[in-house]
Amino acid sequence: MTADFPAEYGRKLGGVVEITSPKNAPVGLHGEFDAEGGSFSTGSAHAALFYSNGANRVSVIGDGFHTDRYLDPPVLDNYTNRGNAGGFSASYERDFSSNDRLFLSVTQHAVRYLAPNELVQQQAGQREDAAQQETSGQARYAHTFSPDLLLSVAGSVRDAAALLSSNAQSTPIVVSQDRGYREGYVRADLAGHRGSHDWKIGADGIFSPAHEMLQYHITDPTQLIPAHH
Repeated sequence: MTADFPAEYGRKLGGVVEITSPKNAPVGLHGEFDAEGGSFSTGSAHAALFYSNGANRVSVIGDGFHTDRYLDPPVLDNYTNRGNAGGFSASYERDFSSNDRLFLSVTQHAVRYLAPNELVQQQAGQREDAAQQETSGQARYAHTFSPDLLLSVAGSVRDAAALLSSNAQSTPIVVSQDRGYREGYVRADLAGHRGSHDWKIGADGIFSPAHEMLQYHITDPTQLIPAHH
């Protein structure tokens, strides 16, 4: 979950995280950047820009990561073990009046890496590429009718996928996989206060169609242990 401003809080409803950023963002343009590196050609970087002026608040955040030892290799030699990750997020918030507030955000992140080979796979020339990626967007609007009556409407969409593919030299199996889901979320509620009573009415819905595709071909049955019946 990427911050929209240096401080934030959120709530999770049915697998959906709603981000709420405070209004006290510093006025003007502000930024930050940091980078680090280590062994196995490991390095990462993070950058962010924040802008606030009157009723408008904007943030843009990006990050990246690379390493030549992403997973624990099955042999001492570190074959085909590169990994990369990166993403960005952007948000826009506006107070149209003291009673109306709009928030929009979009986020995208991805991880791409090679599955580390065993010795026999390395000698055969195997290469297996894997990736996980997610893109999401969110919109929220709040309107205060009076100090005792508040309307809130929100919606979001998220698309996530996991991919795996191997070349023709892969052994003992050539495999291809594409699985993921697309989640949509919407809610609307009206909350009020009267005397010593608080009340709230609303509705929400989540839609999560999923898909999965798997194809494989055994290239060397001798490496597989037969099942015993």
